[in-house]
Amino acid sequence: MENLHNCENCKFYNKFYYIFAEKLVYTNSGSCINQLINTNTARKTVKGKLPCEYWEKIDSPAAVQPERLEKAIIKFKQRLAYIFLL
Repeated sequence: MENLHNCENCKFYNKFYYIFAEKLVYTNSGSCINQLINTNTARKTVKGKLPCEYWEKIDSPAAVQPERLEKAIIKFKQRLAYIFLL
């Protein structure tokens, strides 16, 4: 099953997580972040688990992209600032 060309084992698949009991939990969903695909097409492909011509193998399973992590931290900081104001 590892060698199936679906979104969950694609380089461009962005998994969604939530925090539960101080742990990150995978939501069994995500989105495609490939810039070459139309947003609507990517959404249909991910939702329907359809094959994709832009599928690429993940280089390493736990690869973290620094620029995405930096953006997530900035958004988190902004949300914390809003919560603090309440």
